[in-house]
Amino acid sequence: MEKVNLETARKEVMKWLDFKKVDREKIEDSEDNIVALAKGICSGYLVLDKDCNFIQKLKFPILDDDGNPFTTELKMKPRLRMGEIEDKSQNLPAGNTFALIRAYVSALTNINSEIIKKMDSEDQKIAQSVVIFFL
Repeated sequence: MEKVNLETARKEVMKWLDFKKVDREKIEDSEDNIVALAKGICSGYLVLDKDCNFIQKLKFPILDDDGNPFTTELKMKPRLRMGEIEDKSQNLPAGNTFALIRAYVSALTNINSEIIKKMDSEDQKIAQSVVIFFL
């Protein structure tokens, strides 16, 4: 895991936000999430690839039903179509924030939400900071 300083990491996050065309007001209102993403980059658990996908290296692999590692990273795309969100968020219990975040992570990664549900809470923090910019 290549580690970088906070200033360099913040530039990577801003590059991603610019690519997504996130408006300045949302950026200003989301400073805590920007810092969380930058710290993820600093620690080596989050990388922005050349196509502006965030690759999150999981601290704890997501395990399948047999206890075998299903994945050790999440590749989250920078854009979602409304149909992708709708497909993943159908039948969600009203007011269940965790289910909504899980649905967005599922849409961003193309991994079934039942598998995402098995993600460790430590890893969920970074994924949630990405999701905030899609809400």
